[in-house]
Amino acid sequence: MSSVCYINIYDITHDRGVNMGRSLMQQYEIPAEELVVGQELLHWNNRKGDNPVVTFYDGRQLGLEYRGEKFIVKTGEEVMLSEGIRADSEAAMGGIQSEIQHCVKLARPHGIDMKLTPSDVAQHPGSSYFWDAPQFPSEDMYPFTTDEDGNRYPMQFICQINCSDLPDNDWLPRKGMLWFFGEIDYFLGYDVKQPYGLGKWPEYAVKVIYADVPSSTLKRVNPFQEDDMIPPHIITFTEGPVRGDGFRLLGKPYEEDVDNEFGTGWVQLLQLDTDANDYFDLRFYDMGLLYLIIHVDQLQEGIFSHIRPYMTSL
Repeated sequence: MSSVCYINIYDITHDRGVNMGRSLMQQYEIPAEELVVGQELLHWNNRKGDNPVVTFYDGRQLGLEYRGEKFIVKTGEEVMLSEGIRADSEAAMGGIQSEIQHCVKLARPHGIDMKLTPSDVAQHPGSSYFWDAPQFPSEDMYPFTTDEDGNRYPMQFICQINCSDLPDNDWLPRKGMLWFFGEIDYFLGYDVKQPYGLGKWPEYAVKVIYADVPSSTLKRVNPFQEDDMIPPHIITFTEGPVRGDGFRLLGKPYEEDVDNEFGTGWVQLLQLDTDANDYFDLRFYDMGLLYLIIHVDQLQEGIFSHIRPYMTSL
């Protein structure tokens, strides 16, 4: 059975600065599995008056942390606001209902499914696609890595995403470009030494770059032989469930055990699944997946420099 979390809104009564007690005003239910510790839940417009307390809990007593007009999911205690909403008027009560409905909407960290369609034409600058080669405003932006012998070589390009193409979400930038790279050449069938296996990979095994640049400045940058290239695969984005297989952004890892490996405060940025068609064959051992995990604080701040890769095999 699914456990349920509750958001409780209390009115705190004061008399000359003394806390005289509290009364429950509203309660909202959210399925526990749809919540991510560290996720921003609510923008709160402070108003003068008595201090309401917001508690957010299930059997583990989850709480909300207040950070500059934002509520953040955390483990812990009830959190009192230094300024709040008076509950002794219908107008104030309506404001609370509106804010908490918004809170419930944000508390569901849906994933974004990505359907790949091969294309035999050059992509317009600023397009969202997998494989082929990225589009950069400068060739110097292409990331390189170094093998154990000290040889420097370009990283495998995975995909580029124009954030304006994405469904509405409360995590990723509204505009700009995201580029993903990783040492997955071996798993694409290229004749290279296998660098990593199951479990956690080092951070330097992947590279995620974000830049808000005009599409008109983007040009294709390819450091490899053209004969070795996988043709571009156009991405179709659709809002998906919290968990799912396939190529995905956000949400939670398809395998729940991966959540336990990272603990609280970590969320999924990109999920790569074993897949193949006439143009590419991506296999992480026996139908495995590669997850790119990011800390929620860095995700909310738009910092993509510390990604934790994790590979599984079903």
